[in-house]
Amino acid sequence: MPTTLVAVRHGKPITEGYFDPDLYPLSKEGKIKQKEIVKRLKKDNIIPDVIYSSPLLRALQTAKVIAEAYELEINEIKALNEFDEDELLQLLFLQKNKTVFFVGHAPTLANFVNKLVGEDILEEGLERSSAAVLEFENDIDYGKAKFIKYYKP
Repeated sequence: MPTTLVAVRHGKPITEGYFDPDLYPLSKEGKIKQKEIVKRLKKDNIIPDVIYSSPLLRALQTAKVIAEAYELEINEIKALNEFDEDELLQLLFLQKNKTVFFVGHAPTLANFVNKLVGEDILEEGLERSSAAVLEFENDIDYGKAKFIKYYKP
């Protein structure tokens, strides 16, 4: 059984009236688009075993849309905000043979996907609310992932 990573960029935030980017909430449009992506993931039978999210509000609220749809808890980790690639790779290794969702930010999440695949598969980065699906057959390491599908809103 492969290990699957679904890398999700947070949805569109509300920035007007907020001075601290860490506190930008998810917009109504962001929630709607994220729900659409979740429907498509479910249709393709992509079901998370675990959801990890950046602690920033817009990412947590995006993860909440996903978590509610699959009836799962959210695991908040700083590595998706501070972007510690080695810690994220270790998390994938610990979840071997499972489906793992990472909810994070641009451009770091797309760069991580590219590094895992070993080529610039996401040259334009991840759009807001989008999801990139990767699989690891055996080894979980940089350059070992196979790109499966990109879900754009």
